[in-house]
Amino acid sequence: MKKRGRPGLKPHIESLIASGFLEDRKKPRKEWTPRKALAFDIQQEIEKKGWSAPELSTLMGRISDYSKKNKDPDPEDKPWNMATLDLYPIPPEAIPEVLRIWALRMEGGESFTIREAKWVARLSAFILPISPYTRLQIAAYARKYALLESIYQLLKWPFDTTILDRILMGVKGPETVDLKGFEPYIPLIATLGDGEERLEDFIKILRGGTSYENS
Repeated sequence: MKKRGRPGLKPHIESLIASGFLEDRKKPRKEWTPRKALAFDIQQEIEKKGWSAPELSTLMGRISDYSKKNKDPDPEDKPWNMATLDLYPIPPEAIPEVLRIWALRMEGGESFTIREAKWVARLSAFILPISPYTRLQIAAYARKYALLESIYQLLKWPFDTTILDRILMGVKGPETVDLKGFEPYIPLIATLGDGEERLEDFIKILRGGTSYENS
């Protein structure tokens, strides 16, 4: 049951707030953005995508709710290294590719979590042949899948990757789209890159399909 005074939000707005919160929480605790400033940043991001953003007070309330839910972060969101394989094993044949992508992240000063390593291992068996270009695609998709999984987990929605899977495989969507039917997949919007942010662009992707080769 929702707390009294917490207004209901549309799924894509809820997802974007959750995404902004989760991305901020990737930083060391002492670098977390203050609640009001984070709410403002998220508000700006929502408006940049062409949507009407909730008031700052509403956003701050959601951030407080997420902070309580995320008081004990999932262990899979901790940094990956070889020692984590004892508790979070991945197929031995995938380890070289995981190490290479971890190296790319380190060179770029970016984090690399246990959750992302899990998705790199899964995707490296599909996006072939491995090359410098496809390695970047694996890294990008691993980040999308990991963020999507974290959003569903934070919002306590049943995890479903169907639409992102279709985009990965280049499978075309239906000719017509009933938005209500796609509500379970709306968190995907928060993972899309430049040029894919607006809802109509998301629907265009669903209809036309795309793949890791041209995404």
